[in-house]
Amino acid sequence: MSLPPKLNQCLRSPFTTFRPFLSRTYSHSPGVRAREQPVLRYTQLPSRSLIEVGPNADNARTFIHGLVTANTESLQYTSSSYYTAFLNAGGRVLDDVFIYPPPSNFEPGTGGLRGQDEPDQYLIEVDRERADALIRHLKKHKLRRKLSFRLLDQEEGPVYGIWADEPNLDPFTALKPTLEPLRSWKLDQRPNMGARCILRPKAEMEQYFGPPNASFEDYTIHRMMNGVAEGSAEIVPTSALPQESNLDLLGAIDFRKGCYLGQELTIRTHHTGVVRKRIVPVQLYDNASPKPATADAPEYISTAKFTLPPRQSAISKVSARKGRSTGRWLGGVGNIGLALCRLEIMDNIRLTEETALYDPEEEFKVVWDEETETGQSKELKVKAFVPRWMRLGIAERLKSLKGHHT
Repeated sequence: MSLPPKLNQCLRSPFTTFRPFLSRTYSHSPGVRAREQPVLRYTQLPSRSLIEVGPNADNARTFIHGLVTANTESLQYTSSSYYTAFLNAGGRVLDDVFIYPPPSNFEPGTGGLRGQDEPDQYLIEVDRERADALIRHLKKHKLRRKLSFRLLDQEEGPVYGIWADEPNLDPFTALKPTLEPLRSWKLDQRPNMGARCILRPKAEMEQYFGPPNASFEDYTIHRMMNGVAEGSAEIVPTSALPQESNLDLLGAIDFRKGCYLGQELTIRTHHTGVVRKRIVPVQLYDNASPKPATADAPEYISTAKFTLPPRQSAISKVSARKGRSTGRWLGGVGNIGLALCRLEIMDNIRLTEETALYDPEEEFKVVWDEETETGQSKELKVKAFVPRWMRLGIAERLKSLKGHHT
């Protein structure tokens, strides 16, 4: 097997490790002031699993095309991996996934350097807890197609997350020079989420990058701070809607694509409806803490140790005793998390020409009952944030919707 030169050099020498993650300065030409390369972080993602779909890649692509929200037949998707989702017949999300075509299909420079040990099948990355359910869904719809589905274990099919903590960093500029020699990597199209790397053994990853310099909790915090939901705990199967889960803003849906399972409700909402609820990052605080400042993202405070509410706990106005819920808590770490929120009530964002419902003085709370004999209620306050990427996406969406109706 022919390895990239830098990796070859690394593997030949037992005394030298090529570590592109270490911060260093670089410049492209003499006389140009060197600038600092961002420090990247990586860790294995035990929450994600890979499903192999084979044995024929063309059959697999056609089959997957009829079940996911992305357009697998376009050149963009047959030459690169992509983020998308499986829906049920009612248009509700079953699973958010990454699809990895065979590396032989990749264009040069997209992380698809092919080696002899690379698979020639499509791979689907999915929430580990949902892998068996997704395989059952695939078998249900394969009919007479000659396809097989195999779940890879964590040793055979590891998934790694790679990211930089710097916000609004151009991932292609920042990550491509570092990851170019490494096979089986792909830029993560979700905002500030860096890249994915699959199928590389732990020893090879550590030989190339050094030991993991982040934990899975670090990855989760980074993801939640950026308002990116992932997996069945946050994008609840058969309940979550694609647009409310931000799949439209994350490029996971091709609205010009032809028929696929769950298309009708998704397209109708896109052309006629206003998405009033979306998953956004939130910050928890108690009565002893001031209300968090208005910003695009919450502030993670490592010393804040709250007992987190159960998932799906209702969020409401502090001033309201009973009444309409303004959101649902989906999960978190420490004092930050994700919640499905009514945007116009919990944040200063306009979705229509109607009178604004947001009151900057209003506070919100999440209340739940402890699972004890006393069943005592607990309460924390919640502040919602709309990230910059989401604001821009919503603004563009409303602009196109207005043009569609004129």
